[in-house]
Amino acid sequence: MLFLYKTNDLDIVVNTICLRIKENPLDNPLTQEIILVNSEEIKQWLNYSLSLKLGITANIKILHIHSYIKKLYKYVIPKKKWLIEIKNDTILWYLLLFSREKNISVFLKKFKNSFEKYLFLSHIADLFKKYIKNRPDWINKWDKKKYFFKVNNQKLQEKIWIFLIQYIKDTNNKLCFYPKLLAHYIKYVNREKINVSDFPNRIFLIGTVQSSIYEILSIISNSKFIDIYLYFFTVSKHKINTNFQQKETKFVSNKIFDFTKRYDIFIKKIKNKNKRSNFNNYLLNLWGNLELDSIFFLKEIDHQYVNLYKNYNVDEKNKTLLNLIKSNIVLDREENLIKGFQKKLYNKKNVKENIYIDNSIEIHICYSIQTEVQVLHNNLLQIFNNNPDIFPHDVIVKSTNINIYLPFIKTIFNSVKKTHYIPFIIINKKINTDNVIFNSFFKLLNLSKCNFFHEEIFCLLRLPCIYKKFLLNKQEVIWLYDWTKQSNIKWGIDQEHLKKLNLPIDMYNTWEKGINRMILSCSINTKEKVIWNNTFPSHDFNLDASNVLNKFLIFISFLKKWKSKLSTSKKIKNWTLIGKNIIHDFYVKNKKTSKYFKLILNAWKKTITTASIIKHYRINILLLIEEILKNINNFKRKNKIFIGSVIISDFYSFEYIPYKVTYLLGFNEESYPEIKHYDFFDLTSDQKTTTYHNTYELKKYCFLVTLTNTKNFFFISYSESQHLYKDKTSQSPFIKELEAYIQKIININLNYCNNKEIKKKNFSIKYDHSTIIHNQKELKKNSILTEFSQKYLKMPKIYHESNLNIKKKFYSISIFNKNTILIKKFILFWKNPIFYFFKYYLNIFISKKHVNVSEFEPFSIDYLHRYKLNDEIFNYKLKNKKINTIFNRFLFSGKLPYKYFGESCFLKQEEEIDNIIKKISFLTKKSFKKNVFNLKINNISLKGKIQILTEKKTHKFGVFCFKPSVLKLKDGISFWIQHLVYCALGGKKPSMLIGSKNSEWHLTPLNKKKATYYLIKYINGFIVGSKNPILLTSSGMYWLNTIFDKKLNQISSNECIVKASKEKFMQIWNGNQFQQGEKDDIFLQKLIPNLNEQIIKKILKNAKKWFLPILKHSFRKVNIS
Repeated sequence: MLFLYKTNDLDIVVNTICLRIKENPLDNPLTQEIILVNSEEIKQWLNYSLSLKLGITANIKILHIHSYIKKLYKYVIPKKKWLIEIKNDTILWYLLLFSREKNISVFLKKFKNSFEKYLFLSHIADLFKKYIKNRPDWINKWDKKKYFFKVNNQKLQEKIWIFLIQYIKDTNNKLCFYPKLLAHYIKYVNREKINVSDFPNRIFLIGTVQSSIYEILSIISNSKFIDIYLYFFTVSKHKINTNFQQKETKFVSNKIFDFTKRYDIFIKKIKNKNKRSNFNNYLLNLWGNLELDSIFFLKEIDHQYVNLYKNYNVDEKNKTLLNLIKSNIVLDREENLIKGFQKKLYNKKNVKENIYIDNSIEIHICYSIQTEVQVLHNNLLQIFNNNPDIFPHDVIVKSTNINIYLPFIKTIFNSVKKTHYIPFIIINKKINTDNVIFNSFFKLLNLSKCNFFHEEIFCLLRLPCIYKKFLLNKQEVIWLYDWTKQSNIKWGIDQEHLKKLNLPIDMYNTWEKGINRMILSCSINTKEKVIWNNTFPSHDFNLDASNVLNKFLIFISFLKKWKSKLSTSKKIKNWTLIGKNIIHDFYVKNKKTSKYFKLILNAWKKTITTASIIKHYRINILLLIEEILKNINNFKRKNKIFIGSVIISDFYSFEYIPYKVTYLLGFNEESYPEIKHYDFFDLTSDQKTTTYHNTYELKKYCFLVTLTNTKNFFFISYSESQHLYKDKTSQSPFIKELEAYIQKIININLNYCNNKEIKKKNFSIKYDHSTIIHNQKELKKNSILTEFSQKYLKMPKIYHESNLNIKKKFYSISIFNKNTILIKKFILFWKNPIFYFFKYYLNIFISKKHVNVSEFEPFSIDYLHRYKLNDEIFNYKLKNKKINTIFNRFLFSGKLPYKYFGESCFLKQEEEIDNIIKKISFLTKKSFKKNVFNLKINNISLKGKIQILTEKKTHKFGVFCFKPSVLKLKDGISFWIQHLVYCALGGKKPSMLIGSKNSEWHLTPLNKKKATYYLIKYINGFIVGSKNPILLTSSGMYWLNTIFDKKLNQISSNECIVKASKEKFMQIWNGNQFQQGEKDDIFLQKLIPNLNEQIIKKILKNAKKWFLPILKHSFRKVNIS
């Protein structure tokens, strides 16, 4: 017999099941109770809940409905009927075989290579699986070679499907899917060809909107001889209009032999019903359309049902906004409930205490992901402090992309004191393929397409499980990285590899040429700078280095071997052991890595097995990589739910399980719902059935279920950081709809309020944390942070417009002796005060590895190598030496571009240096003097040495510097510091700085008193700026350089010049396609998350304070970039 229950609360389901088991125990106490569910989370939660009620649950077996039905079909349906099923995994490989047929090859002509064809056929296979599951009536018609679509695109697909079905039949197989299996099953059940004693006495089935109709029908079709208790989850008590209660199609009937024959009738009824049926509640109309199909399906079952709904009574004890919304949803009512309640509510004296504004629903707008997690942690601490009856296992945190949040959650939650620690457990169904083991393995599989870039190779070698295989250690890998960089290895294996890429074979940046330079360095003394066989040694090596190099050569030889193996297409049997052999050749196995290798090999085996039907067909490794990745992603983790921990999971887990607190992270418009392009090739895109739910509708319903299953507190947060997404993000449309509904309720509340003060107040459930990273003031005024401030996590403060000073007590690092300052550090500081603060005070160094074009193409020279080349040419020219040896050394060491490009580059740099040499032709070696000084100013000793010209009448300058590159404004700062020292020591001549491309900088002489005054100012700035960063930026200096009037020696007030200076500031700050903007500097991003007028004023003020003296005492500047 069938017992049908409608419910909106799993707690009620547990109570009724327990009551049924206690009141009507099974005759045989050793017989197990069977409970069927459709998710692993509900299974574990039921196990825990039933054990609390019954104590012992050893005789209760909770199974997944899909696995149970599969066993049921195998038991009832004869093997001949069952074994004809074509597995979904094999459809793609049938399509690959099928694509070689003349009938279908016409459709695939436009694809250039086999991989493009594979991607198209893979999409076709996914669609076919969807049609088998959701539109069995189409498959049935195509099986009979019937055409029923009218549009050309649809007709084309029909031909493909009919050809495919016929092809599968010709291979002595038949398509078998749920409707057909169900028809076979009911056929044998009705003929009483089964042994009823082998079946359980009763089955408890928990069904949801996402449950497959075929699965539910398969179970309830057994109600003829066993008791079936179906608990169907819906959020409302909605009743369908009586016009649609006629049972034209009875699913549980003795006359059913083929479900697909009546499928079209049911679809038509669903479409008609959806046109004429709707909800009264605003949120149900927005998000609950899927319930109409499910409720209609329940009505079609020939049986009465019982309501087991939990009513959320809104009274004095639980009058919260969340309960009010849930009550409206359950009763499918709107204004009646609110108005009736509000009349009672606002007749009371204490009006302020009875307003429907509370903390049961909150929306938090955050600056970044980090802020979201910080606010999450604070909110959870507040809830636990204010609500003694709420424990960590009563809280669930969900996100549509939980992997983004995991590093922040682990860092922030684990960085607190033990007394403030919140236990948490991460539940992630999908295996994270971003793991370094997976990444490295698939990089090795992709060696056929690898161009052997320097970084690519060392990304593999840096992994401990790889470098240990070749008997290397971490330090040796660091050495190898530096050595190969010094050897100017960029990409390409050898001449043969370059030839395949249609590139010149006599390039000097390949691994073969670079390794030859390293081997030569081991054999000869590099100080002699000998060129042997067109090879120039890179640097000095010792005996230990040669041993390390030998191990590295073995690693490179293995990569070369596997690149050759993986570059050719093979038959499927020849791919069988490839994965296992790659793991054997490159990896050291241990406890941590073995589990990943096991997953890889299982996925590899599954792929090879399903592809065995194309045993005579050669396939490329790229096809296998895609299928192996799919199989790894299909493997699901078996997570155990631990009591006593906050659960952190993806959004689609734990949907129907009630929690006291639900916290949703990352509800941006781009994240939920995910924006997916319309698939014109998908024939179900415009179709609606009970078995195929529109993805957007399904997500809306999931959000509705999550809301209604929350008991006490419902929180949502999203980030507006511009760094998280390409475009500026905004809130999810679901938040907007929920907010509009709540505002509607508030307005109704206020209409019934007689208190004018309350009416004037602007009630909101939103809290803004987007302007600053984290600050106590940004938390709500009624937060317990002020009361329990010691219990909260003290987050590191970062600069923003309202907090530009860091407290001294936060840092304890001493970076210099207060009585002594070295001139090198002094100059280094003023070149970039912000970088100096992070590196030397906070001890934070971030390597800026910008991708340079010259690292990948062989026709230009790297900036660093250009500087070194200029420097060597300059020194040789000064000494009147021949520069031919420089050209050969740079060419054969791989520093110069290929052939004629290298020659033209060298001549260009030589011409630039010649221009500098002409200007300083009057100088000799004896002209320069290194002046060692110890200048004492206000109890501070400034020590070091500067290079000045000897005191001769022919020498017109004091400090004379030259740089083999174009001068920039920041070069003027270091030049200015040296000039101040020179003048403070008694120097009375001007100073000159010369650069390439005719760039010059001249400074006027200062008297000793004035130079000392400026030095005191800059020393004080150094002391203060070492602990509190000075915002002296390039954008500020270029603004000042533009607005400064050289004739009047002051800042100009001309409107055109002022406008031009502002444009220059924004140009340097934002950058362009040729030059990176200052806003992209990682250190400035930490100090200035958002540029505003207040920050700009501070930058301009610092530019005036520190850079204006330099401009005032510069009497000539030429070609400064």
